[in-house]
Amino acid sequence: MKRALGIPGSRVPSTVNIHLLSQCNMHCGYCYAKFRNARKHMSKDVLLGIIRQLATLPSTGHLPRKVNFAGGEPLMHPDLPEALELAHALGLQTSIITNGQLIDRARIAYFASSLDMVGISVDSLNAQTNRRIGRCCGNAPMDAESYHDRIRILNEFGLKLKINTVVNSANVDEDFSPFLLRTRPFRWKILQCTRMESENGKTFQIWETSDKAFDNFVERHTFLKKHGITIVPENQNALRASYAIIDPDGRFVDNSTGTYRYSRLILDIGIENAFQEVQFSDALFRERGGNYDLRKVKTSAHTLM
Repeated sequence: MKRALGIPGSRVPSTVNIHLLSQCNMHCGYCYAKFRNARKHMSKDVLLGIIRQLATLPSTGHLPRKVNFAGGEPLMHPDLPEALELAHALGLQTSIITNGQLIDRARIAYFASSLDMVGISVDSLNAQTNRRIGRCCGNAPMDAESYHDRIRILNEFGLKLKINTVVNSANVDEDFSPFLLRTRPFRWKILQCTRMESENGKTFQIWETSDKAFDNFVERHTFLKKHGITIVPENQNALRASYAIIDPDGRFVDNSTGTYRYSRLILDIGIENAFQEVQFSDALFRERGGNYDLRKVKTSAHTLM
C-alpha cells in the first residue's frame, strides 16, 4: 500500500474534507460525490468525534489544520452549525463548499463567527446551461444574479470567498471573466470533469471534456491572475489521490484508481490508522496548492454593490 509522503508531524495532510451527507438539493449530471455506498447523513456522534480527533493531530509544519465541510449539500445537514462551532473552538480553520442555493442572511449569521471561508460551486452563469447540468432545485436554475445575491451576503459578514467550477461539455466554451472580476474570489478552482466509476461511470461520456479543451478553458482565463485571483486548475490526474476525503459513514475515501474504496471506520481504529488504509500523494496535494493558511488570505475588494 502506498503511503502519504513526508508530512512533518502527521501523515494526515493539513486539509481534510468531511462529506457530511450524500443528499443534495441539486442533481448535477457529472457528480462524483454521491457516495452511493454510504449512509445519507453522517451522525452527530461520528461527526463531532472525527473533528475532535482532527484537532488532536500534530501540526503539519507551520500550517494550521483546516476542515472543509462538503456534501452532497452541507447546508442541509442539521448538525453543521455545531460542527463548525466545535472545530473553531478547537483551533481548526473552517470552510464549507456549497452550491449556494440555501445561502441566506439568517443562516450565515447563525454560524459566521465559526466560519473562515465559503466555497461556492459555480458551473455556469447561464440559467439554461445550469438547467442542462442539473445545477438547479426543481426547475429553478441558478444564474449570475442568483450567485451575486448570495455573495453579497457573504461579503456582509467578511467571509473569504472561493469559487469552484467543474469544466464539462455544457460549459467548456463559457467565459467566466466578467463574473470573477465582479466578485473577486481569492481563489478559483477549475476542475476537469472526472470519471469515478462507482459514482458517475454510467453517464460520464455525456459530460466528458478532452484534456485539450480543458487546457484551453484554463488558458482563456489565465489573465485573471493579474487581478489578484489565484487560479488552481486540476485535471483528472490531479484530482486523484490528492484529497483527504471522509465519507458520510466516517471512513476515508480512496479515489486513486478511478473508483471509490474505503478505509475502516475512523472512530473504530483512529484517524491516523484509517488514513494509512488509503492512497494519498503529498506531492500532488502540494502541487495543487492545497497547503495554505487562511489567516494569511485577505478578503478581496469585491465590486458587488
